Amino acid sequence: MPPSPATRPTPRAIPRAQLQLVDLPAAERLDAWRGALEPVFEITPDPAQDPASFTGTLTMAHLGDALVSEVRSAPQMFDRNRAYARRSGLDHFMMQTFVHGRHDGACGDDSVQRGAGDVWILDLAQATRTQASKFANITLIMPRDRLLPLLKGGNIHGTTLRHGSASARLIASHLETLMAAAMELDLAEASAAVDAAALMIAGAWSRIRESRAQVGAAVRATARRVVCDYIDLHLTDEDLTPETLVRLFHMSRATLYRLFDEEGGVAACILNRRLDRCHAILATSLDGARTIGEIAFNHGFSSEAHFSRAFRWRFGISPRDARGTGLASSAASHGPAQADVQAISDWIATLRQYHLRLVAS
Repeated sequence: MPPSPATRPTPRAIPRAQLQLVDLPAAERLDAWRGALEPVFEITPDPAQDPASFTGTLTMAHLGDALVSEVRSAPQMFDRNRAYARRSGLDHFMMQTFVHGRHDGACGDDSVQRGAGDVWILDLAQATRTQASKFANITLIMPRDRLLPLLKGGNIHGTTLRHGSASARLIASHLETLMAAAMELDLAEASAAVDAAALMIAGAWSRIRESRAQVGAAVRATARRVVCDYIDLHLTDEDLTPETLVRLFHMSRATLYRLFDEEGGVAACILNRRLDRCHAILATSLDGARTIGEIAFNHGFSSEAHFSRAFRWRFGISPRDARGTGLASSAASHGPAQADVQAISDWIATLRQYHLRLVAS
């Protein structure tokens, strides 16, 4: 028989702690913040911020051998080197979803950029250093032995599940729900929720580990497509150069070159796309329209002679001979089938570009 109400064990409640810096004198806020987060990270405030204006809110729920927390705070640096990790005594993994703001820095030797909607996993035995903007995140810290057996090898430290992916949405929703409902759970229910988070992380990691090569190729293809889209939109800009793209997309010149190594580098890609655009303009215009010199200068060529040499090298004809050729071929084409094929290919190309932009955004 089930125990009577008088003898039924009382569920163990979830302990909760909260720190709101606004309730403290300004001179005490930073020390209080560092003290609260010291077991996990060393904290350095953003030097551009007035220390007296430092703000933050930390809410934590202790789930037995795990901890879930919600943090909202001003810009700051988070640092956890290997020596600090050894001293802290934390042999845990940390899962974090970003509600808003950014964290940029490094996990070990790998650079990281994390933003709203991303989920990332840290091994607290390894080094991490990030610079945070004004941010809000939800974090789950669990013992190593609750997750490590599920991972089946590999180094998960710094792994990121990008916003919009199914895994990121699922895990972020779980962490947000766990944080919101923590005070209504008992420890047994909380432990089951932590196990569920571990299984979600392990499932996502299994797919990442098995498809690292494919993921890398997809990331490179996406990055190349995004850069190409930018190039196509700015072919008439005088400052469209590899240096401009390096600054804009925050990648090294070597990385940018590798994306276009099959074309001889990004400078060659820019040149070829400019020539292709000029060919399309010439092919669909007649004498009396824009001059060859105007078209060349508008697309970054220093002289008409330079343009003509490059044009002949790429297309085997002079710019003058290319004039109007597209109009002639269009008039020669006939029947609806060819037009339909062209429309379908354009439609598919548009869908592909739209999909890649979604992946990259």
